[in-house]
Amino acid sequence: MMTLAYVALAAVILVSAITAVLSRNLLRAAVALGVGSAALATLFFLPNAASPAELGERLAQVSWKDYFAERARYEQRQEQFRRRYRWRHHRDAVLQQRVTDWAEAVSDC
Repeated sequence: MMTLAYVALAAVILVSAITAVLSRNLLRAAVALGVGSAALATLFFLPNAASPAELGERLAQVSWKDYFAERARYEQRQEQFRRRYRWRHHRDAVLQQRVTDWAEAVSDC
C-alpha cells in the first residue's frame, strides 16, 4: 500500500514539474509548482510520520522566525509573478499607470 502511495506521489511530482516547465501560462506554472511542492513535502514526511498528530508535532518544530522568513520570501516571489503576469497581459495599463505616476511626480516638484 505504501509503495502505491510513493509511486502516485512521484507521478504527481513528475507531472507537475513537466507542466510547470512546458506551460506558457504563468498562473498554470505557479499552480503546478505548488502542487509539486506539496507532493514533495508529503513524500518527504510520509515515511517518518506514524500519524497526522506526529506530523503536526514535527512541523511544530520549525521556529516562527524561520516560518515567517520563508513566508516573506514566498510573498515576494508571488508579487514578482503578479507583476510579470500584469506586464505580459495588461502592458498598456501598466505603461499608462507609469506615465500617470511620472506626471504626478513631475507636477509635485
